[in-house]
Amino acid sequence: MAAEKKEFKRHFPVINKCYCCCCMDMETALKLCSIILSVFSAIGLISTNRFTNKSMFLRSLAEFVSLILLTIGLFNKNVSFMRPFLFISIIEVVILIGFYIIMIFGFFIYRQSLIDDLLAQAEEDPNLLYYYDNEEAVSTMINIAFILLTLLIFSLCAIYIYLFLCIGSYMETIKEEQYRIDEARKLESDEASLNNLNNTNTNQA
Repeated sequence: MAAEKKEFKRHFPVINKCYCCCCMDMETALKLCSIILSVFSAIGLISTNRFTNKSMFLRSLAEFVSLILLTIGLFNKNVSFMRPFLFISIIEVVILIGFYIIMIFGFFIYRQSLIDDLLAQAEEDPNLLYYYDNEEAVSTMINIAFILLTLLIFSLCAIYIYLFLCIGSYMETIKEEQYRIDEARKLESDEASLNNLNNTNTNQA
């Protein structure tokens, strides 16, 4: 009896369209995104001073290497090359969330001190770009800056999470296709073996 065909077990949702480049198919969109992100990552890596900010440089380097491997993996359909990007995405989201939590505490603890410092600087030099003549105006400016930074952090987290899901889904699609090919070959082999066995039994009878 032929072996029962097993279903491939997925851990990522099936995503057929990458909305970062919605006018393209999934594979082409991911390739384009990886190239664009690699270019931006390279610019960030070059602009980071490896001597004065070593941790940021190493972080940028790890991100750049993962994007290069991702690009190679997408063009060659090599799942192993895509996997590092998934780990880097998780790490980046954790770092961003951690930074945001620290920023929230700092905002409420040092907010008034920052307002006083800005008012003092404005009194010393009225020509400053951020010159404000009263505490309410400075407070409003700080609140707006905090909101904009919050939106930026959550946008970056959303991008990392979305790309994490898209890449993970695409990786599993590749593995599923290979799994189905292997299962089909195995099924054909089992059926051929069963037919040979039946023919042998018939001849012996």
